[in-house]
Amino acid sequence: MGDIQRGFNIANELADKTMIIEIAGVCELMKQWNEAAKLYQKGQLVEKAASIYIQIGMFQAAAPLIELITSPSILVMVAKAKEAEKNYREAEKAYERANDYENIIRLNLENLDNPDKAKLIFRTKSQLP
Repeated sequence: MGDIQRGFNIANELADKTMIIEIAGVCELMKQWNEAAKLYQKGQLVEKAASIYIQIGMFQAAAPLIELITSPSILVMVAKAKEAEKNYREAEKAYERANDYENIIRLNLENLDNPDKAKLIFRTKSQLP
C-alpha cells in the first residue's frame, strides 16, 4: 500500500473536480473514510461527504454541511445522530426537513413533551379521511 497521506495531500492540491472525486472514491474503497469525505467535500459532493462523516461519527465535520443537504435519507441519519446526542430539537428539525412525520410525532411524544404538536402533525399529515 502506498503513502496515503502523501497521496491525499497531492489530491487536495488539485483543481480538477472530476479527478478529486475519483480519488475520493479510491480512498473510500480503501476505507480511508476521513480522507474520502474531505475530498468529496472539496469536489462539492457535500451529501456524500456528510454521509461519510456521520457514518464515522465525525459530527463536527458534518455540521457545516447539514444546511446544504436535501436527501431525506441523509437528513434522517443526521436526525438519528442528533437523537443519540440527546439533542432532540435539532433532531426534530432534521426530521422535519426529511418530511419524516412519524419520527417527528414520536419525538414530540417521547422526548419533547409536546403532545399537542404531535396531534397537530398527525391530523394534518395523516392519510386517514
